[in-house]
Amino acid sequence: MDQLQLLEDLQSIVDHLDTDNDRLAELIIVSTLVGEALLSGILFREYELIKNFNEDTSATACETAEFNQSVSQVLESACCLEEAFARKLEAALALKRMAAEPEDSAPASDDPDS
Repeated sequence: MDQLQLLEDLQSIVDHLDTDNDRLAELIIVSTLVGEALLSGILFREYELIKNFNEDTSATACETAEFNQSVSQVLESACCLEEAFARKLEAALALKRMAAEPEDSAPASDDPDS
């Protein structure tokens, strides 16, 4: 399935969801947890690459510099993702708080006879 089709299918699903703030917050939290799990897998694979590279004593100084730059980029990207995950969780908590607030009943009338 191509990405455009996947996005269209997801949009169709979202358009038909009847979600309140609490349900939306839960979906955001689950989405964040999935992202965290995937990022953990990426970081574990990166660790294995680093370990294997450090065990290889035949790398030149240039190769080592390129490898270090690559690791730096991966870690910088991981930090950006962690910041995005934190923002998503903050948004989910805000939605949870909104969902927990009692809905206002009819506005109070200024008419003393009511």
